[in-house]
Amino acid sequence: MKALRSAFLHQPSKSLRFFPELLFALTFVIPLTLTLSPELIAQVAPTTRLSGEVVDSSAAYVPGAQVDLVMSGTQFTRHTITNGEGWFVFDLVPPGNYELNVSANGFAAFHQSGIQLDVNVPANLKVRLTVRGAVQQVNVIENAPMIDTESGALRQVVNERYIHEMPLEGRNAAALVFMAPGTVTGKGTDRATYASTSDTIAVSVNGTYGNQVAYKLDGATHEDNITNLNAAFPNPDALAEFSVETNNFDARYGGSGGAVVNIVTKSGTNSLHGSLFEYLRNGALNAKNYFASQKDALKRNQFGGSIGGPIVHDKLFYFGSYQGTTIATTSNANTAFVPTDAQRRGDFSAVKNQLVNPFTKAPFPGNQVPVSSFASALFAKIPTSSDPTGKLLYGVPSEIRNHQGLAKLDYNLGKHQLSGSFFYVHYRDPGWNGSDTLLNYKIGQLQTTKEFKVSDTWTISSNLLNSATFDGLNLDSIQTRTAPFSIFDFGTINATKPAEQFQETGLNVTGFSGWGTGGSQPPGEWIRGNYEVSDVVTWLRGNHMMHLGATYTPHAKFDSKTGFQEEPVLRFDGSGSGNALVDLMTGYVSSFTQTAGKAKFTRGPQISAFVQDTWRVLPMLSLDLGLRWEPFIPYTDPLENQVGGFIPGFKSQRFPNAPAGLAFAGDSGFPQGGIYADTNNLSPRLGFSYALRQGQHPTTIRGGWGIFYIMPFMKLYNNFVQNAPFSPSVTLFGTNLFDPYGSAGVTNPFPPFAPVHADANSRFPLPEQYQYFNTHWGLGHTNAFNLTIEQQLATDLVFRAAYVGTQGRDLQYFQERNPAVFKTGATVSNTNSRRPLAPTYASLIEMTNDGISNYHSLQLTLEKRFSSRFSIVSNYTYSKSLDNQSVDNQFTVSDPDPFDPHFNYGLSDFDTPHNLSIWGIGDLPRLSGMPWLLRAVAGGWETAGALAWRSGTPFTVVSGQDRSFSGVGQDRADLSGDAFLHGDRSRASLIAEYFNTAAFALNAPGTFGSSPRNLLRGPGLFNLDWSVQKSFGENHKTSIRADFFNVFNGVHLNAPGANVSSASTFGAITSAGDPRIVQLALRYQF
Repeated sequence: MKALRSAFLHQPSKSLRFFPELLFALTFVIPLTLTLSPELIAQVAPTTRLSGEVVDSSAAYVPGAQVDLVMSGTQFTRHTITNGEGWFVFDLVPPGNYELNVSANGFAAFHQSGIQLDVNVPANLKVRLTVRGAVQQVNVIENAPMIDTESGALRQVVNERYIHEMPLEGRNAAALVFMAPGTVTGKGTDRATYASTSDTIAVSVNGTYGNQVAYKLDGATHEDNITNLNAAFPNPDALAEFSVETNNFDARYGGSGGAVVNIVTKSGTNSLHGSLFEYLRNGALNAKNYFASQKDALKRNQFGGSIGGPIVHDKLFYFGSYQGTTIATTSNANTAFVPTDAQRRGDFSAVKNQLVNPFTKAPFPGNQVPVSSFASALFAKIPTSSDPTGKLLYGVPSEIRNHQGLAKLDYNLGKHQLSGSFFYVHYRDPGWNGSDTLLNYKIGQLQTTKEFKVSDTWTISSNLLNSATFDGLNLDSIQTRTAPFSIFDFGTINATKPAEQFQETGLNVTGFSGWGTGGSQPPGEWIRGNYEVSDVVTWLRGNHMMHLGATYTPHAKFDSKTGFQEEPVLRFDGSGSGNALVDLMTGYVSSFTQTAGKAKFTRGPQISAFVQDTWRVLPMLSLDLGLRWEPFIPYTDPLENQVGGFIPGFKSQRFPNAPAGLAFAGDSGFPQGGIYADTNNLSPRLGFSYALRQGQHPTTIRGGWGIFYIMPFMKLYNNFVQNAPFSPSVTLFGTNLFDPYGSAGVTNPFPPFAPVHADANSRFPLPEQYQYFNTHWGLGHTNAFNLTIEQQLATDLVFRAAYVGTQGRDLQYFQERNPAVFKTGATVSNTNSRRPLAPTYASLIEMTNDGISNYHSLQLTLEKRFSSRFSIVSNYTYSKSLDNQSVDNQFTVSDPDPFDPHFNYGLSDFDTPHNLSIWGIGDLPRLSGMPWLLRAVAGGWETAGALAWRSGTPFTVVSGQDRSFSGVGQDRADLSGDAFLHGDRSRASLIAEYFNTAAFALNAPGTFGSSPRNLLRGPGLFNLDWSVQKSFGENHKTSIRADFFNVFNGVHLNAPGANVSSASTFGAITSAGDPRIVQLALRYQF
């Protein structure tokens, strides 16, 4: 910024020369900026590029030709002149519909209309001029060729018709990201559901984690920084198009290794246009879920509209959109497994193994277990079931209100094109209290999104351009308690009870489900936002098109105040008595976790810079050469300095009472952000495109390779405050529920609860549990590469075959550094005493760079641009994805064996070897020559559909108990036979026993299980969503529409239970995806 200010100070003539434009920009920007809380972001505005060559009838180059590019709707115009090889380039132009005018001495004027330029998709034209004679002007109506002759990137464009006409669940356009090949649902990705909505999706692209997609809304970062997942998209009526770049995107983009999604909102034009809509769902129209007792009682209305037009003709334009969503429903496809009547009476005679008192090890005669007053009070709040297995189907009501609005201005000011927008979302869900029972509650949510953007694209000259964009994104989430009970309500427990707003049950009982908890969704507040500013200069020189840019983030923010695990989280797995429910009844807790909550203040700047050159080496060969610098500056806590780490032998000066090894921000010799700055991240990008054949049916060979660094999500820094002295965290194993600390011989460190204002006198309860970064941790990266053959089969039809691969290296990975060592006499209760660093330390989880992944695929695409009444995008991906961790969650250990780093390498959790998707839209004949009644009833229908046919994803069979006695708790089962059953069986047989459960058993004591990771694969998917609509009128069009999701009402079975210790669900499928759902709509467009 100092350099920029200095440049203006030392060039007064230029500053004064552009003073009117600068004055307008300031008056345009400042009001938008001041309406929001201080969060400024900047990225490159959404633009595209058109290049081409001008030749005469003999194919000789025509230098010095005047070329004008005109946007059809706004008359925005750019000018250039062809070089000595007849070549011209228009860069940094907004996507949209264009016309091209070419003139040269001695030649007839050339005019081409119908050119559609899509965001981030380079287009190329060949203009053939005719000698002026009888013909004074040549008019052509034709789009640019579909084939890419200028880059090595792989991408998929989703145009306006697909956005508007495809059936979209919840009208969430983010789902259209899956139109790109190589995309599947990301598994194991933390969606932070307590701070997001169903609009947030996890997408794994070409073998990368589900949070490695960069989202840009009108060029501005559109991601929640606590997860790196997308913020809510504007509704489809506000969107013009978006592109998904899945491999080898250029050096302008960074921070993610999977893909870049560029979303473009609509703008106003010289014509007034708009829409009104109402989308209706009612459970009476839907089918019943296969596992539900009755249909869902759904009532959902989505309503709103959009409008856009001119304020000043050819100069100033506006656009606005609003959508409201109201949902009232009861979901009846929820399954719980509750104690049977016999179990509630203490009768466990049906259990084959001998049950024992977990504390005395004395057997229970006849497996008859005394029912304590605690168990009796607890059971009274768990609904009963008449099913002999305890299976219970229950309904969960939901009432949601969601409102969003978008306002946008665009101004063509000569050489400056200015744009500004404001996007707002207000979401409320009161949650559910389990009907005052222990059925799993749903926490209440209030969420707001505020986002604004201003940008300026400045045409300094025909070969020098500048693009600057400023943006702010604020996300605020408040979660409120809905749990009707606390564990303290059922008996006397000698532990500290949290404040009322943070009381919530956290019971996890192996073999039982659907009750006792609300998940990891604590009451509290999360506030997120960023400041960023960036600028890109484009210089056209000869056959080179060079981009130089930088982004500066002076202030990224994530603040949180929650009651996370202030209410103890309790796990009962049967390791004490031989049965998990008996452990609960007797108070034997296999793991007991309680923390002081969280009050965290995370801040930090970031910076990046790049240079990119697109070099037209030959008329048939283009090279993309780029280099990006992407350092990582660790975030800090400037308010409380709540950052810590572990260095063997280190002695803290800030906290003298800390045990040796703990280090903190403020200590000499320890980095302020917990890790050292990682500044040497240079990522080259190389791409090429070679026109193997030109003409009417061109063929290109394209490819490229690049390194893509991956920015961490800010939520990782929350774990620092789960450490003493900021927020003590205690996990006890094999302890007594009624006196957890006393029976474990540990001092109860609570209170205080967060915020804890630590000082030099702060105490450290032992054994200390700690989570920290390796101080030399750096950004992981993905090596991405592809080799592609692209063939244009017809004017509007292209075929693409690509080999696409990625290699993830130095990826974020979590390891247990102080696991318990197995020895004779090992029990769950003495876990902490068997750790190498006992009695000072319990679990030590470190974030390292030990994650790896490998992905290889064949990707085939057939795409037809809309013509002859239909359009289609079809993709088939044949792939294999391997990694040693698919879970990119907050300090979540996924490797069962902490002593063998290779133990967990295998198929990725999201591996999908066969993935076919077909997306299409079509207009049926209007029957113009038929009688009016037939025309009105049967003519002119429009239809759209999406077909998905793919393999199931793999899963691992787990033990469900810590039989390795390592304290990790991720043991796999032992494999002793053929696990596979023939797939050609009835649905009932598949549901009852999906795989051979007899082939698995509890792992032998002291081992981690002999069954491989992801040995089995869940059910595949075949699904068709379909939409039909009928429109009346032309300039004023009214449409009636029906959307059918899962039109054939296929039963989409979910994965079976894979926990050996959960006898009631092991090998059985207990849930399925949505049945057929019908949505009706009425629309008006003008």
